[in-house]
Amino acid sequence: MSVVVPVRETAGQQMTRTLATSGITAHTDADAGNSWLAINLGGADFPGVGVPQLVAYLYDTREDWLFVKEPVGSFPGTWRVAYDDGTRSRILFYGSASAMKATATETAECVAFITNFYKEHTTVPVVVSGNVLVDALAKHGISPVRDILSYAVPVKAEDPAKGGDDWSIYVADHQPSIDHPAAEHTGWDVCLCDGNGEPVRSLYDGIRRDGSLADCERDSSLAAAAIAEYLSTHRA
Repeated sequence: MSVVVPVRETAGQQMTRTLATSGITAHTDADAGNSWLAINLGGADFPGVGVPQLVAYLYDTREDWLFVKEPVGSFPGTWRVAYDDGTRSRILFYGSASAMKATATETAECVAFITNFYKEHTTVPVVVSGNVLVDALAKHGISPVRDILSYAVPVKAEDPAKGGDDWSIYVADHQPSIDHPAAEHTGWDVCLCDGNGEPVRSLYDGIRRDGSLADCERDSSLAAAAIAEYLSTHRA
């Protein structure tokens, strides 16, 4: 009768699994021999060189660094967490376990520290209004040309004799801007302009005259629909 020996969880696996319950992704670094875990403070992917990150590793007074790929309890040791941004590195967390305790016995304590630090220091991506507009236009198969303060969509001139051949539809926020946060959006102004850049007429006006903010998703959808309708008969 064969005896099945259960595979022991490594210290790194235990830490990674526990952090995952808090929505935090930890990565092993194969190039470093899986000596530590890296936690990106700017996203969930593996942090590249110079990207702010937390580095969690095991420390033992006899051997200093321990490999997180070792089974839990293989060596006495404690977790340590360092902050690294490519230019400096400093230890932020020292595990409280004594040398007599098994490796990673204070995992929960370390996870609590990492979770709190992560929540306070992670960079939350800001949704940009211009990106919302581009996504809305893409649903109609439209790819606008980016300018500094607006997006342009080339169109066929309605009357070349009154403004040349290169007409465009310009879209900008009342700010005017296309890089402002979606939460600060004040409405898109969609204007047909001739080849000299002179306004011909408005195709859509979502600007709030009372200064209130607009729902960027809805406003972008309406602006994109207005542009698509015009392009259906006036393609460049």
